[in-house]
Amino acid sequence: MKPRRGQIEAAHDGGAVLVTWHPSYILRLEGSAARSARRELRDDLAAAAEILRAESAHDAAPPGLPPKAARHTA
Repeated sequence: MKPRRGQIEAAHDGGAVLVTWHPSYILRLEGSAARSARRELRDDLAAAAEILRAESAHDAAPPGLPPKAARHTA
């Protein structure tokens, strides 16, 4: 799975899936392998959160206006 980890793939229903470690797998690891896998999971979850924020900002913008995150407030 290592080459696919961190990648976004299409699910059977066409939705997006971020490939990452299962938490129970990480809990079974020890030492440096556990630390590395936790760091990778944290990075993957941060990337997923950023993708969701970007989609949310894009969806919140009325037609013809930039995404909410790019607008200035007075």
